[in-house]
Order: sequence, then structure tokens, then C-alpha cells
Amino acid sequence: MAKTMQRKADQITDEWLVLRSQEGSVGALNLLLRRWQPRLASRAYRLTVDADATSDIVQEALIAIANGIRKLDDPVKFRSWSFTIVSNKSRDWIRRRTKERTLPALCATNPASIPETGRDHPRDRIRDALSFLEEVDRELLRLHYYEGLTLIEIGAIENIPEGTVKSRLFTARQHLRHQLNSNP
Repeated sequence: MAKTMQRKADQITDEWLVLRSQEGSVGALNLLLRRWQPRLASRAYRLTVDADATSDIVQEALIAIANGIRKLDDPVKFRSWSFTIVSNKSRDWIRRRTKERTLPALCATNPASIPETGRDHPRDRIRDALSFLEEVDRELLRLHYYEGLTLIEIGAIENIPEGTVKSRLFTARQHLRHQLNSNP
């Protein structure tokens, strides 16, 4: 039985814009970059927790995407390819700045510093539970469920095998479930 691939309209639009960009359409490239800038910025910020670095990283990533779009062999891979570029640029920035990290930046990401909210909406409970997970677990869950990336795409971004992504995602879900059950 043939496996059918379900794609959303946004994915198809992105693929079409990639193809048009590869043909030399500056308008298509500009539209593609504008559509993806917020997602790329969100990824860079989650990795660096630094607004100034985020804008620099996104700028570098957009330039790299514009310069490398013609080399992208499959427009379907644009999502994972662009996230990989941002991830790599973010990791480079982190490596350069590791010694400059300050206590306030570390406190901002510490789940214990998040105040009790008393919110009852399931979305708020999930958001609160996520804040107590390790960053690695949160990022895998975001990439898979929020960004809609496949295990293969996440593996390409994180530079790990698909099986590893699958097992880490399973573990992340277990940690989230435990957090939700322990804080009803």
C-alpha cells in the first residue's frame, strides 16, 4: 500500500517559492524569507535566550539561505534546511559567548523562577509543565508538535539519527506526562 504524503497549503506555498527563488525570482525569495523570518527568529531566541543575538543570527541565516537556495536539491527539505542553518548559527554564537553568559540570563531560563499562575486552561498547564522540562526535551517537543517537523527533519537539524530522535521524543513525552500528573 502506498503511503500518502499530506502537506499543508503553507508547505506547498513554501515549496513553490523555493522553486521560483531557484529560478532567480527575487520577489519569491523575498516573500519566502519574510514568511520564515519569525519562525527562524523564534528558534534562534529559544537557543540563545538573547534578543540582540537573535537578530544577528537571523540576519546571518537569511543571507546564508539566500546564497544557498539554488543548491537546495529538494524544496520539500526547505523547512529542516533553514532550521539547521539557524541552529548552527546559534550554536556558533553560543560557543563564542559561553564565557560571557551572566547569572541573570541563567535565572531567566530557570523553571523555579517562574511564578505560580493558578491558570486552569489546559494550554496553560502544558506551557507551565514544559517550563520544568530540560531544554533538550522542550526543543524536541516544539520542533515536532509546534513546527510540525518529521523525525527525519529533526534528525537533520540536530545532527542525530532518526531512531535517536524517536527515543528522545518518547522520553520527552514521558517527562511531560510526569510533570502534568505531578502538578494537577
